[in-house]
Amino acid sequence: MAFEYLNVNALLNRFNAHQQHMERYIGFLGTVDFVFETDQVLSKPLPPRYWQSKVLLMAQADETQNGLYEITETGLWQRIEGELEVGNVTALRGEPSKFFKLVDLNANKQRWQAFNLI
Repeated sequence: MAFEYLNVNALLNRFNAHQQHMERYIGFLGTVDFVFETDQVLSKPLPPRYWQSKVLLMAQADETQNGLYEITETGLWQRIEGELEVGNVTALRGEPSKFFKLVDLNANKQRWQAFNLI
């Protein structure tokens, strides 16, 4: 009796390639740990619970400060630089249906909008 073998590594590689293709297609930027929908003072360090996390600022008075930030181990804000495009999406960690989409990008001003997948 002949056995057919399933090449699990090839199957996993194919799934991974499809996932990467979809992430590039929709512009998925990964997950963030926290989202601030109120104006934050970037010169003021954040409390320890936010240290070493990734955050999204959505409602800065100066729209050039909106965007993705890495919070250092001392609570300081560090902007995450990268090429963004309108339509990029990020998800809130721990919330399976909470996403944020970049809806406007003009002269380094970013406007993000929340949306839920049901």
